[in-house]
Amino acid sequence: MTCKPANTVKLLVSVTALLLLSAAYVHAADTTDQPATDTEKKVYKQVGPDGQIIYSDKPSPGSQEVTVPTESGYKPVKPPAGFTPYQPPPKTPASTPIANAVTIIAPKPEESIWSAVGEVTVSVSLGSALSSGQKLEYLIDGQSVLSGSETSHTFSNINRGAHVLTVRLTDSAGNSVTSQPVTFYVHRPVKKN
Repeated sequence: MTCKPANTVKLLVSVTALLLLSAAYVHAADTTDQPATDTEKKVYKQVGPDGQIIYSDKPSPGSQEVTVPTESGYKPVKPPAGFTPYQPPPKTPASTPIANAVTIIAPKPEESIWSAVGEVTVSVSLGSALSSGQKLEYLIDGQSVLSGSETSHTFSNINRGAHVLTVRLTDSAGNSVTSQPVTFYVHRPVKKN
């Protein structure tokens, strides 16, 4: 036996109607001070000439009485002795961001540096002195090349060409603040034979 989609929809509508009527009767029985009579608990089902199922609280010729359960049958489970409900872990307070600034003062943006050995002197300015647990990390082209408390350092053997320099100030809590990037150019003489 196959079920046509139209019949499936009718069946779903019918079941939904039955559930809604059942809920209405249970609600009416719970909200009145007087006990419910037998006619208030009765639901009637009738199949129409087109096969549509109709539910009603009033009997009609050809209808059948349907038993509607008054209780859901759900019984809550008691937790075992010593059961502790789940408590989410406490939120860790957000760490205070670094109240400092780091600015690259050398090399200047778009500066060309001429050096036979590829030496570049980098200097930074801080908004305030480094606090305990803070350090500076120098990055050239995204690669960390030095970490410490120096605010000026000369790097050697930097390849010729364009480079991007940034300096990141970090603290022991993992907070950081990064300078604006500075692009500079290294020119190294080429030895000809």
